[in-house]
Order: sequence, then C-alpha cells, then structure tokens
Amino acid sequence: MNEKTLLKAIGGIDDRFLMFDTQEQTDRKSIKHGAVWVVCAAAALAVCIGAAVVLQHGRNEVKSAPESSVVTSAVTTYKSEIAYEKQWNEMTDEERYTLLEYGGESYDSRLSAVPQEFLGEKAGSAQAVGYDLFNDKKHTLGCEVFAIDGIDQNCAVAVKYDGQENAYAFVNAYYRPQTLGQFIDDLSLEENLVFGDIYCNYFENGEYVSMKYTGADGGVIWNMLLSDRTAANVYSDNDWYDVKMDIGVDVPLLGYKNISLGVTEDGYIVTNILDTGKAFYIGKDKTEAFIKYVESECKGEVLPKENGDEAVPE
Repeated sequence: MNEKTLLKAIGGIDDRFLMFDTQEQTDRKSIKHGAVWVVCAAAALAVCIGAAVVLQHGRNEVKSAPESSVVTSAVTTYKSEIAYEKQWNEMTDEERYTLLEYGGESYDSRLSAVPQEFLGEKAGSAQAVGYDLFNDKKHTLGCEVFAIDGIDQNCAVAVKYDGQENAYAFVNAYYRPQTLGQFIDDLSLEENLVFGDIYCNYFENGEYVSMKYTGADGGVIWNMLLSDRTAANVYSDNDWYDVKMDIGVDVPLLGYKNISLGVTEDGYIVTNILDTGKAFYIGKDKTEAFIKYVESECKGEVLPKENGDEAVPE
C-alpha cells in the first residue's frame, strides 16, 4: 500500500468506520476560517488504532440546518467524544470497500446510496478496495460503475457492489474545476445544492461570539455569490481564506450534509464540496454586499456557549 493509498484508506476513518454513541454524523473535511485542513497519514493512523476525537434540490430552496448546529470555528465536535472502531467482520460491504480506482481517477465512498432514478448508464466494471487496518490486509470486491445523472464522472460515480441492489456515491476529491461555472455545471448545483443556516463568529469584549442567521433567500445567494461563472478557482493550500460567514449547504445526491460555503470579506467564496478546497474570487464588493444583506435582512441570534460542542457547517 503506497502513501497515497494509505492516506485515502485511513484519512477518513472517522466517518466511515467509527460508531459513535450519538447518532448525529456530518461530513468531516472542514474549512476553518477558509483553510482546508487535510488529515496527515500519521494523525489518521493514530485515529484508526485508538479512541478518536472526530473532527433537496432546487435553486432557490433554503433548508434549515439541524437544530443542534452551532459554529465553533467550523470544526465538528461532539457531546461525547468516545468512539468505537468497527472490526472488519462487523462492517457491511459498503463500509469495507470504500476506495475505487477507475478510468484514471481515484474515488472514495460517501457511504450514501444513490436513488435508483438518478442512476445513469453503466460505465464499466471494476474492483472496489478495502483495508482491514487491524490486520494490515487489503481486500477487493467486484463492482459495477455507473454514471450519476447530472454529475460529471470526473466528480463522482455510483458503485454497485456484486450481489447488491443499492448503488453508492463515490467522489473524486482530486477533481479541480477551472471556473465557478464549470463547478456548478459539473455537479448540477442549480438542482442539487440546498442552502441552510448562516453562521458568523467574532470577538466582542474579549469573548468569542457565535451567531446564527436564518431566513436567507436562496435566489439572493445565487445572484450575489454564484452568478459570476467566469470566476477562476484560485484555491491553494498555501493561502489563508479568512471566512467571515459560513453558509451550511447540503448536496443530498452525493451524501453531503451541513458542509461549508464560506464567504470572506476580501472577495472570495470557498467550499469543501468533494472533500477538498475550492476558492473563487468574485470580488470584494459582492462579498461585502452579501454580508451586509445577511446582517440586515436575516434573523440573527447569538448561540449559547454551552452548545459550542455540537455539529457545525464544515
């Protein structure tokens, strides 16, 4: 197993192979004030061998985020941090075989079933891969690979394991769109992106304050933030994107819930859809106007400090 494969196999151990004594689970890749944090192999290995601290459609639809959601610098934590790692023989096939190399691309599972009506044409057959990390053993299972209607195959595919009826979404974290327009089109985000609540953090009188805003209009979000289709994807791991507001978004077709569409004061929108960072410069005037819109037109509430350990947009 090479370093890249090992990282993919265990970097997502928290949301693929762990059972928590809370039922609430959300996506783990996060943007902290706009910076995407990638789990290193050493840290992931520490997670896999011990107790872990874990980090529907419609253009104008606005969906409320879970009531338990709060912002703590856009990092997901839990009321209980006790985790149990499943043994290989305790897992289902979809939990075991989460890696796929197909068509020159690398995919990993979202552990989310794709509705039958969204299954496109069969693209081919392949071998899904899983690793028994306790015994350091690689396993494979035959599968069929399908297109997902409206989703470019460079972004995601549906995988149906041999002997199963359900197909599961597998995403390509290495996909990098050139422009915002390409990103929207390749994922059919006008149909698949659902907006939730909006969060903001700031310091006041020496204290850290978290705000939640509700009632944002989905059409306003599209017009203010997502209408510049020529905006280039300028994301770099070396840059820091100081997010002022986080919009919680869902992409239900691919199994994403309550992840981040971040807005900076200096003109960027950033997101971790497909598990890695994308940043588009749309202009300082647009992001400042959006922040003012939220602060003046949406209903805001200060979140109680005691809720600071619950799930947040990532």
